Amino acid sequence: MKQTFRDDARFHALTKKPIVASDEETARNPRARSAKLRVAERLA
Repeated sequence: MKQTFRDDARFHALTKKPIVASDEETARNPRARSAKLRVAERLA
């Protein structure tokens, strides 16, 4: 996904770095450790 947002002209990345789970979220949900949220806007 990160290459798609950068290389494809149809997308405009809204976040420079991925959003990761906080320590509190990771404590409640161990599977959140590997989660990375990336946000892009579709232009066309």
